[in-house]
Amino acid sequence: SQGPRKDIVFLVDGSDGVGREFAIIQEFIRTVVESLNVGENKIRIGVVQYGDSAQAEMHLNTYATKEAVLNGIREMRQLGGRKRNLGQALQFLSQNVMIPAQGSRKQEGVPQFAIIVSSRPSTDEVSREAFSLKQSGVIPFSIGTREINPTELRVVSYVPKYSFTVDDLPGLYTVQESLINTLTELSDEDIARLRPEFPTYGGKVS
Repeated sequence: SQGPRKDIVFLVDGSDGVGREFAIIQEFIRTVVESLNVGENKIRIGVVQYGDSAQAEMHLNTYATKEAVLNGIREMRQLGGRKRNLGQALQFLSQNVMIPAQGSRKQEGVPQFAIIVSSRPSTDEVSREAFSLKQSGVIPFSIGTREINPTELRVVSYVPKYSFTVDDLPGLYTVQESLINTLTELSDEDIARLRPEFPTYGGKVS
């Protein structure tokens, strides 16, 4: 067998505030992708950046090989933007990325994952969009720096243990092993048993 199929989209902060550390986010994505069994009929990868708005860098069906995905990540340019509208980006992910026309295989029962990397708190409200993403069956992992209220990370993640705090963006490497292990070891049965949690959070913190 070709191993478990998964659709995984990275949703990463490309705002001005990230500055030169955007290269660290790229390296993080590359390291995770390197360790996965990527291919058209295996694990598909998508990447979305967000700032004032969200932009898809690659859809789940843009590239068919791991090598092409890695090259696409290497060639990404930082989006920029003064805001970090994560709520809007989560909505964009639901409506424009996790859809069959863009390579999502949800209708075939393929598990859907989103890996969200944030440098600072969201500048818009995240609860509602996070809830609807989780209700749609996407499993988000939320990774953020210490500048973000841990509750915001938990609101975005599928279950609290899928939210990770790092000291700063260069600290992303500290969670990559745990993330890779979870992504590779989660079986369809494990996924079926997971139940999303919906913590309450009083809206945006600017």
